[in-house]
Amino acid sequence: MTQLEALLAVQGHDTLLTQLLHRRTHLPEQAELAEIQRRLSVLEADSAPIHGAHDDLVAREDALEAQVGDLDAKIADVSTRMYSGAVTAPRELQSMEADIASLRRRRGELEDIELGLMLEREPIDAQLEVAAGQRAELDARAAALITVIAELLVVNEADAAQHIVQRNADASLVPAALLAQYESIRAKNSGVGIALLDHGTCMSCRLKLSAVELDRIKSLPADAVAFCEECNAILVH
Repeated sequence: MTQLEALLAVQGHDTLLTQLLHRRTHLPEQAELAEIQRRLSVLEADSAPIHGAHDDLVAREDALEAQVGDLDAKIADVSTRMYSGAVTAPRELQSMEADIASLRRRRGELEDIELGLMLEREPIDAQLEVAAGQRAELDARAAALITVIAELLVVNEADAAQHIVQRNADASLVPAALLAQYESIRAKNSGVGIALLDHGTCMSCRLKLSAVELDRIKSLPADAVAFCEECNAILVH
């Protein structure tokens, strides 16, 4: 292998490493995961006011339930005193009966209000159930994608590591000065520092060299360094 052929092999590895790097940051699964995360954010934002309405209704129901419990306790207390035998005066017993009736009416009113709140909460609960189902579905898909992405990145890293080893082996066959020249050209030429000269055409920029330049290059020794007139890539001739 000549030094130019070795350098061309280095170029091949560099091109593949660049492609692997691009692939690592542009996986279709990464784009899908980003879209799912966006949809989850939208779902969360859309669900926030529904959760707020739900929590408000639950708080009101709990407050009513507490009031109903207090009334039940009062009714039980008055009933206990009424039937304990400690109270015998008819007027006082009638007053206690009236108190119990009033407490029961108030309890009925509160229970009606509580029932209304429960009915009001039903469609809200249904909306939250739908949202929870959507969230679970999106979370499951996101988890699956994260697993797939991790596996693909492992493969990508392994491929890159293999090419780096092979690149270093090929680069060791290239003189340091020529390798540095290649790196300099490659940095300015969209990642291409060396290319084949195929039937008078530079395979980097696809420019066909002039007949005079082509004749000049053909007369050079095999390892002599020549450059493309257009893109300045080193030519393997």
